[in-house]
Amino acid sequence: MEMKLLSSKTNPHFLFNSLNMIITLLKKPHKAETAILDLSDLLRNNLENSEKSTVSIEEELDSVRKYLSIQKLRFSDKLQYEIINSEKFDIPPLIIQPLVENSIKHNISKGANLTIKICILRDNHSRKIRIFDSGKRVIPSMINKGTGLTITKKRIENFGGKFLILNGGIEISFKL
Repeated sequence: MEMKLLSSKTNPHFLFNSLNMIITLLKKPHKAETAILDLSDLLRNNLENSEKSTVSIEEELDSVRKYLSIQKLRFSDKLQYEIINSEKFDIPPLIIQPLVENSIKHNISKGANLTIKICILRDNHSRKIRIFDSGKRVIPSMINKGTGLTITKKRIENFGGKFLILNGGIEISFKL
């Protein structure tokens, strides 16, 4: 029940930020249309996944790619990203996207270009999701100050995972 409540708080956070972003694209109708279609797909996926306790990592990354596509429309060459995945496993829905959103929110407005790298890998004892960006601004004191990081951390921990802030980025791990 707590997992569903925390998940429901994440969706409005994402929606409000996305709608504000689309407003900035209204002067470019083609980009705005693309963003609205991608947002529509994301919302549809979120709705379908809202009743699920887990989704495949591939489904989660597809949603993240759509989200990043929307942001790329807005920021063009200022935003680059790379997603590397060689694993197949299930995770709670909508845990990577808020972290990527946080990365963009806290870095791109600083004027510099931003590169985000998402790596899904396995070590001897766990599967890991690493989300790092060129700004390296994530610090432990950010937890409990905003919605995205705090709720995502809690959802991961409720699922039995670990949420760590390392070298200005985030590492999520789930035991094998």
